Amino acid sequence: MNPSVQCLVILITCVVICNSASKSLKTCQCVKTRTGVNLSLISEVREYEPHPYCSKHEVIVILKDKSSRCLDPESNFTKAILRTQHMANHNHHLRALNFLLDSSVCAPLSHSQIKEKNECNK
Repeated sequence: MNPSVQCLVILITCVVICNSASKSLKTCQCVKTRTGVNLSLISEVREYEPHPYCSKHEVIVILKDKSSRCLDPESNFTKAILRTQHMANHNHHLRALNFLLDSSVCAPLSHSQIKEKNECNK
């Protein structure tokens, strides 16, 4: 193969590899943050702790119109939102755990167990 063609093929390959690699590089999602948004417009809250490709703590709210806003994680508004979300998640986990514990008492039993413990059949 001609050396100039070979060099051109290598150059094109490098450009393609570098271009596709730069698209997969992840960066922080929030460039500009706000101190708050209208509470009635929030449909979801996402919290991202610092990670290898972004050293910042990020809080992103998804609004009902599907747009997103970055919140300042240090603002009192954002801290209150996160506290509320953490409490809701904790309560959800407790309800699920209580359900599992309650249902384990009345879990599927063998026929002999059903005769012995008639209380779960009520």
